[in-house]
Amino acid sequence: MIKQKGVCDECGKEFEINGGCFAISLNVYSENPKIMQMNIYKNIFQAPEDYVHLCGKQCLYKFIDKEIDVNFG
Repeated sequence: MIKQKGVCDECGKEFEINGGCFAISLNVYSENPKIMQMNIYKNIFQAPEDYVHLCGKQCLYKFIDKEIDVNFG
């Protein structure tokens, strides 16, 4: 079995692509700045290329927290 690796866009760590990683996209709508749409793929292989790749839950939470601070803080 060939192991596939990715690089986390939040922490920069290289990780093995498996069930513990995520791909996420956040969209804030300019016409209503209080709305943020979040799409999370549990399977990175199904996510479009423009999604952010994250190594696990900790980086997922950090990324979401940072985006909320930037867009709603």
